[in-house]
Amino acid sequence: MAVAILSVVACKKTKTEVITDTAVNVTITHKVGTSNFTANTNLTNSFGEQYKLSKFQYYISNVFLLKQGSNLLHPETESYHLVKAENGNNSFSFNVKDKTLNQIKFLVGVDSTRNVSGAQTGALDPLNGMFWTWSSGYIMAKMEGTSPISNAVSNLVTYHIGGFTGANSTLRWVTLNIPPAAYVDNKININLQCDINKFFDGVHAMKIVDEPIMMNHGADAKKYADNYATMFTIQ
Repeated sequence: MAVAILSVVACKKTKTEVITDTAVNVTITHKVGTSNFTANTNLTNSFGEQYKLSKFQYYISNVFLLKQGSNLLHPETESYHLVKAENGNNSFSFNVKDKTLNQIKFLVGVDSTRNVSGAQTGALDPLNGMFWTWSSGYIMAKMEGTSPISNAVSNLVTYHIGGFTGANSTLRWVTLNIPPAAYVDNKININLQCDINKFFDGVHAMKIVDEPIMMNHGADAKKYADNYATMFTIQ
């Protein structure tokens, strides 16, 4: 009888499955149309307008992976990244527990909670030059340079896009499908490609000649935000 009981107990034991971490590596490269972006070089947008950029910076935050059709989210911890295109490729990594995830979702900008959370550090440190005031919040995207068709002083081109509440929000979500080729061994390698020209024409036609300087909240800021949400694809 004792042998029989032990046999039943043994049959009920199940092997504990060990779920290993899957590394998610995100690399961001910047293009202008089909050409690689280099700071302080001659560029041309889709309207034929020439310009040079000394700076193009923006926030990517609240990054998570998910499976299409599922409500389960696999977020990156403390997910705030200040991307600086003028510095070349930008990258960050985090781990997830599921190898079957097939979408990445992220926010372009800084969520409203962090805009009103007092002094921040790291990517959100005001010393990074991406913060206005506690009432106005973070600059979600910043573009600075020159253009021969700009009627501003010294032919400057300056766009500081901000606004995090209500009708003035310039926060934009981006969701992209992860291609099968991104899965290598126990890693998910996501090569984000950002086309800077989409800042001008992604959804709305925002010509430099019409508005070379824009540094406030409102309708035009939201149009630029609509545009920068379209900049991203996965190579």
